[in-house]
Amino acid sequence: MKETVLDCDLIILNRLPELYSAQRFQTEINRNHLNAKLISPEALIDQAPQIESRGLRPVVLYRQGEFNFWGTQDALSRMPFTIINPPSAFLNARDKWVTAQMWQKHDVPTPKTLLASTVLEGLPVHLNRQTLPKILTAFFDQIASQFKVPFIFKKRFSSQGRGVFLIESETALLNVLVQDEIPFQNSDMLEITYFSQTRPQNALPVSSLWQQLDRWIVQETITESLGHDVRVFTTKNSNYSVERKNQNSFRSNLHQGGVATATSLSAAETKYINRVYEFSQLVYAGIDFLRTHDGPVFLEANPSPGFEGIEKVYPNVNVAYDLLKLMQTI
Repeated sequence: MKETVLDCDLIILNRLPELYSAQRFQTEINRNHLNAKLISPEALIDQAPQIESRGLRPVVLYRQGEFNFWGTQDALSRMPFTIINPPSAFLNARDKWVTAQMWQKHDVPTPKTLLASTVLEGLPVHLNRQTLPKILTAFFDQIASQFKVPFIFKKRFSSQGRGVFLIESETALLNVLVQDEIPFQNSDMLEITYFSQTRPQNALPVSSLWQQLDRWIVQETITESLGHDVRVFTTKNSNYSVERKNQNSFRSNLHQGGVATATSLSAAETKYINRVYEFSQLVYAGIDFLRTHDGPVFLEANPSPGFEGIEKVYPNVNVAYDLLKLMQTI
């Protein structure tokens, strides 16, 4: 049956109906008799002209993983509907390099971070896929001279911990780059355009490897917090926080096997959470940070956070209904 959203007041973008969030949204829509529907991004894009021609102005909840991200982002940015989180803020938050730069500008504590391609400035300009194995030692040493080993190698656009790697050796770094080669070669044209527009003006002559590394950041490892972080699901009027721990991986994400427990925020943590939320221009976000001996260190602001961990840790909290109510007030 063809998906249709004509005459809906509220639209939630959702590609996988079996997801926890999708099931919870549908339950609350049915329970509260709301004129709302879950629909795939592709179906919304296809039907947008019909919705607009009928003078309808639905509120769209923009939830998006990695699949077809660039096409959806581009289409939503041109739609005359109310969209939360707004595509421009969504894009900035999803880009971990932009996030790191923004936080440094606003004096938010964050790990030391470099754009991976800038590491090439100390190496031969004509470094490419064929010559990389031969001079990998120099490439690795350039990073190791600025970061302790192991260091974090992180894709600028990724989710659920899938694009984050703990690099302990030259071989590990090479393996990540080799595995990334096919996804890089199959980059969406919109993605290619984005990175070409955001490339520094003093960038090296463009090579295949340079372009590939432009999509990665290098980040210092906060050793004391490996496998352990805090996620705060935040809106204008509420913060729900959980600690996430993973005994089997340095990644604390629930999708990587992490386990969530309730936690309270300190005054300093709350101050930074509120600051990050304010300048992110997100309506709701999942803000991640590490607890260290020197205070909180912030990692990223997820513009499309799941909330299974929040609702299961706090049984009286109904995030699905809260977001639906939020959509009705925008």
